[in-house]
Amino acid sequence: MKALKIKPNYPAAVGALAHYYEHSENKDEQIAEQVYLQAIAQKPDDFIPIHNLAAFYQKNSNYVDAIKYYNMALHLNPAYKTLRNLCMLYKLI
Repeated sequence: MKALKIKPNYPAAVGALAHYYEHSENKDEQIAEQVYLQAIAQKPDDFIPIHNLAAFYQKNSNYVDAIKYYNMALHLNPAYKTLRNLCMLYKLI
């Protein structure tokens, strides 16, 4: 939170905030989703928040958006973890 006060558009801090809202005791998935989207809007070429949003959607059974964002992340960086998650999602559905 302190990093966001100093530099409000710092993508890593915005991503950490989204992760906080997704996983903490003060869980708020609507805010988490909005913060992930904010991180993507701030730095659309960073595959990490895109991958994390896809995983968030998958966890919440929003498979259409999960596939969309996994594919976006793969386009930016064909990382093994993203490809593995996408394959697992296709097996699930």
